[in-house]
Amino acid sequence: MMNGVETGGKVVLIKELLKQQNVSVREISRKVNASYNYVSHIKSCLIKNLPTHLHQKKFRSRNPKKRNKYRKENYDKGAKYNYCSHRGYLKQEEELILKSKETDRELAKLIGRSVKAIQAKRAKMKKNSILIVENTPEPAT
Repeated sequence: MMNGVETGGKVVLIKELLKQQNVSVREISRKVNASYNYVSHIKSCLIKNLPTHLHQKKFRSRNPKKRNKYRKENYDKGAKYNYCSHRGYLKQEEELILKSKETDRELAKLIGRSVKAIQAKRAKMKKNSILIVENTPEPAT
């Protein structure tokens, strides 16, 4: 309880004060002893016709389905990722990455990929080759 008003009651009080046209957000935040950002958040939720409790930790932890619903809606509104744009590495490109004496920048220009992509591919191929060597069974004597 803060100044005789519960936090749940504080939201109701802020909503009532916001409905009055002649009261500013700054005045409401002083009256209710709440931050300016909190009151303006509630005001924006009222304008957008959204529930005010969506961003509270307790609500998010207790209602994961509702949170995920809003997440999915926002994700669906965003840009779609084109997974077909990925192209695999050719055997010649992989050999060049592993055995070439050229710098990564020169290799990137030659192959048509970024320097980071070449470095990541080299690290991945080295890691896989170490795993293959370690997992091979020793010949029986």
